Amino acid sequence: MLKSSTRKTPSTKATNPRAGRPSREMAGDVDKRIMDAATRVFLARGLEGATIDEIAKAAGASKPTLYSRYSGKEELFAAVIESDIARVFLYADVEYESDSVRERLEHFVLMMLTIALERRVVALLRIVIAEASRFPALARAADESARKKGSLIIARILKEAAENGELPALQRTSHDSLLQTAEFYLNLTFLPLEMRALVGEDIKVLKAQSTKQVSAATRFFLKSCGVAD
Repeated sequence: MLKSSTRKTPSTKATNPRAGRPSREMAGDVDKRIMDAATRVFLARGLEGATIDEIAKAAGASKPTLYSRYSGKEELFAAVIESDIARVFLYADVEYESDSVRERLEHFVLMMLTIALERRVVALLRIVIAEASRFPALARAADESARKKGSLIIARILKEAAENGELPALQRTSHDSLLQTAEFYLNLTFLPLEMRALVGEDIKVLKAQSTKQVSAATRFFLKSCGVAD
């Protein structure tokens, strides 16, 4: 009696990768899509009119994916604003070789304004202001973040200038006083142009005027610090 031989045939089952968490690269791509989509939707709808449904659809992501990262549209909007604030300082805080503290200060502020006067940035900040009464914590956080980042960098420039003898009047100034002085400088140079953009003045005109106005304000500031023109 012959025994029937049963030979195992190779499995034709597809060998798909194991399901699980996405790679860092894939997760990063999702995060970028969400931020880009959220920015577009907030610019088009405002904070009140935007919905997580629309943002998820625009990002090509699911609502659970968004909610795994943000508690709601308010937190997502705050992340969009913080991302733009970070972009301003990432662009502006670059090494600038100059023997003149005036040139270093002016260069930093003008680089900040390059990003801060972009139409999308101005439009997003207008939404922050419009929603300040409903979400005061959001407005305060955005303002404090921008002021803190800017003041720290300006204070660093002032400290270096004091140490190398360019600003002898500031040589014994405490860190906190340097931060206050730095904020005063930003209020003289950066804030007026940004505020004019926020209330609707022509951005092209403001950009054209920025170099002259920042230079004049910087000279005034340095005179108050004992630097001759």
